[in-house]
Amino acid sequence: MTRKPSYKSRKPSTTLINWPRGIPTLIAVIAQEPHFPRPVVQRPNRSHPPSISNLPNLDALHLDRNKLTGSIPDSLGKFTGKVPDLYLSHNQLTGSVPRSLGDLNFTVLDFSRNQLQGDISFLFGTNKTIQILDFSRNMLEFNLTKVEFPASLTSLDLNHNRIMGSLPEGLSQLNLQYLNVSYNRLCGQIPVGGKLQSFDASSYVHNKCLCGAPLQPCN
Repeated sequence: MTRKPSYKSRKPSTTLINWPRGIPTLIAVIAQEPHFPRPVVQRPNRSHPPSISNLPNLDALHLDRNKLTGSIPDSLGKFTGKVPDLYLSHNQLTGSVPRSLGDLNFTVLDFSRNQLQGDISFLFGTNKTIQILDFSRNMLEFNLTKVEFPASLTSLDLNHNRIMGSLPEGLSQLNLQYLNVSYNRLCGQIPVGGKLQSFDASSYVHNKCLCGAPLQPCN
């Protein structure tokens, strides 16, 4: 299988924000911000912590591998300044992805290896700027057939979900460096063109009835 690109932040040392097991309570904010010249620590059950969406220079938010539980707060889709890369992978998050995230133009979203459900098609669109999107190993369930992808998309990982429908023809127009839609409920012929035939069969296997190169020919 083609190696997945690195998801490290463009400026890994810019921010570090940690919550305890549930997302709603902020424990620490360390940011290179005009209003935060040194680490600000907020203990649980005290005054309400500063809103993350009000940090104008946040470059990336890394909350991966923190045993976070609960649902994703709507406020993560309400940044008023720079839109940061979001990393929430390898947690225990449940529920649906807030619709508010579809109102912003993210570059990187990595929400893989959680227990998220529902539809994320609103994160796509020809007017979006997303480059790397990883929602693999969740419980997402939506129809992929009519989803339109932005030209900026270079890495798409949706493996191990419950996604149905067919692969849109628009995928063949993208300069994809990585693709994995295996272990879903997709059907139909893999579109011909672009980079789609350059990925090996492991990017497509264990779907309901996907066919065509690099899988078996369609009947």
